[in-house]
Amino acid sequence: MHVTVNFAADPEEAMGVWTAATALRFLVSAVEITGLHAITEPVVVEHEEKDALLHIDGHVIIAESHIHVTLLPEIGRGFADVFSCKDVEAGKVSGLIVDLFSADQYTEISARGLL
Repeated sequence: MHVTVNFAADPEEAMGVWTAATALRFLVSAVEITGLHAITEPVVVEHEEKDALLHIDGHVIIAESHIHVTLLPEIGRGFADVFSCKDVEAGKVSGLIVDLFSADQYTEISARGLL
């Protein structure tokens, strides 16, 4: 199963809410609500380079595969995905994103089953 959510929010709001701490809360909460099993601690990195957009990347390795999030708060865009060999409810993942990131737009929510 692969669940991807591309989401957006007003950049002014995102700059105040989309932080490394929020990315970490997403990873921990995503493991909990999906019933998957973390086998590593979540890792979140803030990338800030001269003349480049701030972006925040985070991931956690799960027994079933991995969960990842990328945040671009300056432009109000975010991307999350859950790869798992087990079924995952896309609605739970997108609901978590709405709650944590105040996302009000979705450019894509997709869930693909096993091939």
